[in-house]
Amino acid sequence: MIYINSMRLIKNKLLLILLFPLTAFSQINFENGDLQSAFRKAEVLRKPLFIMIHADGCPHCEHFLETFAINSTIGGHYNTTFVNYKLEVNSEDGRAFRQNLELNVMSTPLLTFWQADSTLLAVYPAGDPQNNETSIMAFAARALDPKANWPAQKQAFREGYRQPDFLVNLAYLARYTSDENLNIEAMQAYGLLTGAEPPKDDGFMILQKVLTDDEHPLFMQILNHREEYYTRYGREEVNQALENVIMWSLHSERAERFSFSKLKFMQAALKSIGVDELSIAGRFFMAESGYYFRNSKLQDAIKLLKDYCQKRETLEQQEADFLKKYYNEHISDPALYKQVEDILTTISK
Repeated sequence: MIYINSMRLIKNKLLLILLFPLTAFSQINFENGDLQSAFRKAEVLRKPLFIMIHADGCPHCEHFLETFAINSTIGGHYNTTFVNYKLEVNSEDGRAFRQNLELNVMSTPLLTFWQADSTLLAVYPAGDPQNNETSIMAFAARALDPKANWPAQKQAFREGYRQPDFLVNLAYLARYTSDENLNIEAMQAYGLLTGAEPPKDDGFMILQKVLTDDEHPLFMQILNHREEYYTRYGREEVNQALENVIMWSLHSERAERFSFSKLKFMQAALKSIGVDELSIAGRFFMAESGYYFRNSKLQDAIKLLKDYCQKRETLEQQEADFLKKYYNEHISDPALYKQVEDILTTISK
C-alpha cells in the first residue's frame, strides 16, 4: 500500500511538471514593473503595447483575466505580438495615465492598444459578450490594421467617409479619448444623414452612450418628447440620460463661450426633468458668474452671489474663502468688492 501511494505521488508530481510549461505558455504574460517600464520595453523590442485597464472588484474584469489565463491561442498571440500590461484604473499609475493621455475610462474592462510612443491604436470598451477568443483576437487584429485602427478611423472621417454606424462608433470612442470636437463633428454628420428622428431604440442608446452636445437635434427630440420615451425606457433612465448630456455640455471647454440664453435654457431643461433649484444654482454658479465677468456685468455677478447664498443659507468657511478670492480676481472696485465681503461674511460659518 505504501509503495502504491508513493508511485501515485511520483506520477502526480511528474504530471504537474509536464503541465506547468503548458500553463505558463497559455496565459498572457503581464509585465510586473510599472507602466513606464512597460513602455520602455515596448520601445526596445519594437512592439506595440496591450494595456488592460481594470478595476478592483469588477466582475467583468475578473472574467476577462480568467480567459487570459487559460486560453493558449490568445496567450500565445498576445505574448508574441505585444508587451502586455494590467493597469488598475484608480491606482497612482492609473490616474496619472488617464490624466496624461486624456483617457476617459467610462467603464471597465477597457482594452487598449498603443504604440511605444503613446500613440493610441485602439480602445475597446468590453463586456461579457466580447469575452471570447474570436472577439479578443479580433481586437488585436484591428488594432494593428493600418486601415481599420483608431488613427485610420479618424483619417477616414477627415477624408469624408460617412456611414451611420461608423459615425456613431467614432463619436462613442471619441468620448473615451476625450476628443470633444470629434464627438460633436461625428454626431453632426450623423444628424445630417439621419435627421432628428432615427429609429427610437437607436436614438435612446445614442443619447445614453454617445451624445455630449445638448444642442444636437436628437437631444432636443428626446427632451421635447420625453413622455413617449418614459413609456419605453422608464422616467428615471430617460431623465438621467438627458441630465448627463446637459452636464457634459456644461463641463466642456465650449461652455466658456455659452451665451446667457444658452445657460438659462440648460437650467430650464434640468428643472423640467426634476432637478431641484438649489442643485441647479450650484452647478451653474461658475458658468453664469463667468458669463457676467466676461461681459463686465459686475452688479449681476454680485446679485447672483447674493441669490445663491440666500438659497444656501449657510456656507462652509472654505467655500466662502474660495468665493472671496474668485470675486476678488474679477472685481477691482473696492466698493463693489465690499458688497461681496458683506454677503459672504453674513452667510459663512
